[in-house]
Amino acid sequence: MDYPEVVICLVTFKRTEYAVKVVQSLKDYLQYPNLSWHIADDGSGETHQNAIIETIGDQPWTLTDAKQAGGTGHNRNLGLQTAFKRTDYVLHIEDDWVLTRPYNIAPHIQILRDYPEIGMIRMGYIEEGHVAHSRNMAGLMWWQLHKDSGHGFVFAGHPHLLHRRFHENYGWYAENLLPGLTECAFADKFLKSEGPQIIYPIWHFGGFFAHIGSVKAQEFL
Repeated sequence: MDYPEVVICLVTFKRTEYAVKVVQSLKDYLQYPNLSWHIADDGSGETHQNAIIETIGDQPWTLTDAKQAGGTGHNRNLGLQTAFKRTDYVLHIEDDWVLTRPYNIAPHIQILRDYPEIGMIRMGYIEEGHVAHSRNMAGLMWWQLHKDSGHGFVFAGHPHLLHRRFHENYGWYAENLLPGLTECAFADKFLKSEGPQIIYPIWHFGGFFAHIGSVKAQEFL
């Protein structure tokens, strides 16, 4: 297997302490030989941005600054579109999810490369109520989540790996909505459209990522 570039797209706004922890956790535990970064910041300012850049260190990085124009949807869209100019493979993560133990994503990239019907691999938590069927791909077992499960969050904003085709098919995030409504609007669009599917690692239960964000970004305004 070759190792195409994976861009880690960090979506962030003002939560500097959290964002630095997220970056450091990925540097400590994410296992893949060809990583780079994109910082999708929503107008937090240079102090916040420089703290993230310093933590990234000598790995390649780029930055977009949405300056709160269009809200979280615009910031996500700008960041993802910039990352996809460099590669077909993006790890999308918000600034309050930390990786807690070593995690090799090479099998994930192999699946996104070899199975065009798959567009996204969820890597955060999975909620009760999903309906799925199991698949053996890249030597590992996965749940392919069913859109007709009756569960509203087959798509979720948790950490996830994307192939470009996912957003080329389903489009981009709605803009000028509150963060939670932005995610809900995209989840609804995913459920109502045909296109690449979402899978989840069966062996993932117990969690590789932890959500540390008890403070909402709006409280920093």
